[in-house]
Amino acid sequence: MSKSCDGGLYTATPVDPVFILLPMFDQARMKNGNDPGKFRQLDEIIYIHDYPGYRCLSTVAESSMQIVCDFKEIGSTKFFRLNDSKVLAWMLCKVQQLKQTLVKLDKNYAARSEKEICTVCETYMSARVLADVVMILGEYLADDPWCKVLCDNLRYRVALN
Repeated sequence: MSKSCDGGLYTATPVDPVFILLPMFDQARMKNGNDPGKFRQLDEIIYIHDYPGYRCLSTVAESSMQIVCDFKEIGSTKFFRLNDSKVLAWMLCKVQQLKQTLVKLDKNYAARSEKEICTVCETYMSARVLADVVMILGEYLADDPWCKVLCDNLRYRVALN
């Protein structure tokens, strides 16, 4: 956290770079129907005409996106293609991590009243935690396809915007 000379307050929090890079890699693979899409060089994926600063993410992208991508190495060049199964596994891992974190927090983590916490059954609490996890992850994921894929896999019904 830092304070600027104009009195503004700036904070930062760690974020998994996959959340930031996922839309770029999804679009870059040019998936069509059941075709998994094309392998692309990292420079082709990261390059965004109006945002040349994104190129500085290439080192981070190379190391972090291997968890959700298939990749081929030809000579010294790596080619990446987003893999839906790997993205789903990564999202489910995020669900588990977030569920564990929320449960460890004080029972009032989502501004719930003590009465609500004490009177609800364990099943409701588990469903409530899952709802909160999906809502939090939904802030970082595109509704279509990723939130929908995650909710379908969790058998969780949510109204997507």
